[in-house]
Amino acid sequence: MSNETKGEPGVRRTCLANGIRLVTEKLPTFQSSALGFWIQTGSRDESASDGGISHFVEHLLFKGTKRRDARAIAEEIETVGGHLNAFTSREVTCYHARVLAEHNDIAVDVLSDVLCNSTFPEAEIEQERTVILAEIAEAEDSPEQLVHQLFDETFWKGGPLGRPICGTRQSVESFQRTDFKRYVDGRYGPDRMVVTAAGEIDHDWLVGAISEAFGDKGPATTPLERGSAESQAGLFVHERPAEQVQLVMGLPAVHATDPRRFAARVLSCALGEGMSSRLFQEVREIRGLAYSIYSFLETHEHAGHLGVYGAMAAHAVPEAVEVIRGIFEQVRREGLEDREITRARNQLLAGLHMGLESTVSRMQRLAMNELYFGQQVELDIVRAEIAKVDAAAIGEVAEFVLNDEALNVTLLGPVGTQRPDLGRLPAALVQA
Repeated sequence: MSNETKGEPGVRRTCLANGIRLVTEKLPTFQSSALGFWIQTGSRDESASDGGISHFVEHLLFKGTKRRDARAIAEEIETVGGHLNAFTSREVTCYHARVLAEHNDIAVDVLSDVLCNSTFPEAEIEQERTVILAEIAEAEDSPEQLVHQLFDETFWKGGPLGRPICGTRQSVESFQRTDFKRYVDGRYGPDRMVVTAAGEIDHDWLVGAISEAFGDKGPATTPLERGSAESQAGLFVHERPAEQVQLVMGLPAVHATDPRRFAARVLSCALGEGMSSRLFQEVREIRGLAYSIYSFLETHEHAGHLGVYGAMAAHAVPEAVEVIRGIFEQVRREGLEDREITRARNQLLAGLHMGLESTVSRMQRLAMNELYFGQQVELDIVRAEIAKVDAAAIGEVAEFVLNDEALNVTLLGPVGTQRPDLGRLPAALVQA
């Protein structure tokens, strides 16, 4: 038995009796399809001792099933010109493929096989352990990646949102085959799975194929428990020999389903997304303090933050921090100019429309709507919400987000004595 609902033209949704939710968007002019199998579990859902297990499992599911070895899994998709991949985030793990429509059956069969029949060969576990340790080392060798990781750890007080997705050397080295089987058995139930597809795809066929592949799987046994996340303000300095200091400044912001999320997106865009943004113009173009400078907004379930990244010489750090804080305070006090709001809205609307030209982006959009809202948020509603962001909406979200008392400043590099003065905010010396 299944329950079907319809929304926008071409979009159909079915919930199977076992809990799997399927959402498809048929695009008749396309000759290919993007398919994603989404599991509602990620690094945020791990215990401290299990840090990185979601990501390790994602790697291992491609390393052999009862029907295919690792090479056969890759070759079966690539032989027909398709692409197969996966990723782990804070809150989801996704296994996805893109193929010509005539090979949809192969993509569904391979993805279903790795999710239902993986065997976790011991030899592959040891080889992949080495690969992931190399991935961790690579991230630590990349200053921009590392400073974001260090920021997350301090900003989220070392809680689940602050732990590295790949885990640590200690956790990765400790995992055994029984740990992976326990994790999959506990979290990879059909009630935690969303299947989305966009392109030349037949919804009824996909429902039948998924019903057959997952019909006998039982529900997840590990509950999904996500509460609010507490942030931490202050200055955190990680001394390290380098040519530049990497900087991330962040503030608590809206969560993934907050009605103010559209205004927060416009605010972030106006602050530091693009060469005409305030941060780029003031920090780079007018003062020449940094080459790289941008803002970003990350939203999760019940949590989120607005951040600024920059890379600069050590002597420029105090002034750069002062300038960025000044921009935050000015926008909080005075809001944005109408032209800034218009530019940011247009950037977001253009990005939305450009994304619709990609089957992968459409497939991902279907999944995010289903995972966070339990339904499809129609494009017309999204467009209208972005278009109606005005000075009042910006003023409200800026008052909430741009709170200097909640500011976290994380620095990585040869900071030395060039530490910004954050006034009453705490300062901590942290060794990277």
